[in-house]
Amino acid sequence: MGIFNIFGKGKKDDQDPDKGEKGKEMGFFTRKILERQLSKLPKQQRDIMMRAFERNPDFFKKIDQEIKAKKKQGLDENVASMQVMRAHQAEFQKMMMEVMK
Repeated sequence: MGIFNIFGKGKKDDQDPDKGEKGKEMGFFTRKILERQLSKLPKQQRDIMMRAFERNPDFFKKIDQEIKAKKKQGLDENVASMQVMRAHQAEFQKMMMEVMK
């Protein structure tokens, strides 16, 4: 299970019981899954990533969907992840700079 696979399978945003109001906040279970996925990172990096997920859930959902689409095309998960992250590298870097302020 990749780090971006925390958004559930096949649920529409308005059907996700783990969403906050209008999907803007991370729910308890999503937060716990994310904490588990990031548990091997140093605390400072983990905190930065948690803030990034909390502030930009739509970005990470888009990344997750693109990785899944590439996997359906037959690519390995690692290869798919690298391709998608390279495609969104500038956006990711900008977002991370804002999170670290």
